[in-house]
Amino acid sequence: DLNYFGMRGMLDMDVWDGTTLPPLVFVVFQMTFAVIGCAIISGSIVERMHFGAFTVFITLWSLVVYAPIAHWIWGPGGWIEELGAKDFAGGAVVHESTAVS
Repeated sequence: DLNYFGMRGMLDMDVWDGTTLPPLVFVVFQMTFAVIGCAIISGSIVERMHFGAFTVFITLWSLVVYAPIAHWIWGPGGWIEELGAKDFAGGAVVHESTAVS
């Protein structure tokens, strides 16, 4: 059974305390900003990198750079989230991850 592969156990949890936001909506919300980050980076390396190398780079960037920063801000136990920051628009994640990349 490959239903919800990678999201098992997540469908029953609350995304944020006191909200009724479905976890799948939250995942799509995060993926939207990951794609926006990839688009911003692609603008800086256009015509400087082969497409195959770019796809490998973006895949690694999404896992190594974007995912930890998104967890810091949006994830439970994230150190920026524990400081009380709430990033409903996704700007902090996109700007912090693409600025250093």
